[in-house]
Amino acid sequence: MDVATVVPAGGLASVIVFLVGYLFKQVVADRADYRVSLAAEQARTVAAEARTTAALDAADEAQARVDVEREKRRDAESAAATALAQLAAAQAVAAMYAREVERLNAQHPSD
Repeated sequence: MDVATVVPAGGLASVIVFLVGYLFKQVVADRADYRVSLAAEQARTVAAEARTTAALDAADEAQARVDVEREKRRDAESAAATALAQLAAAQAVAAMYAREVERLNAQHPSD
């Protein structure tokens, strides 16, 4: 194959200019694709960060609700313990009065 059949009439310079122009066009296209890809990746990153923040906020809110419910349970347990202590004290007083009534009945039997 002869070089003259491959090289157009403008000569080797026109082939070099054509190749440089083609390569430049490809570089520009690659840069444009890169920018689009980079923008899309940045958008996905921002969206992922937003989802992460929302999930963390939801977890914080859930933990706050759990803490409130635990405090309510502790208060209810404390109130129940207080009520049981009061009941035990009332039962002790009732038992004391019952013994006193039995003692008085034993001292003064009814006819």
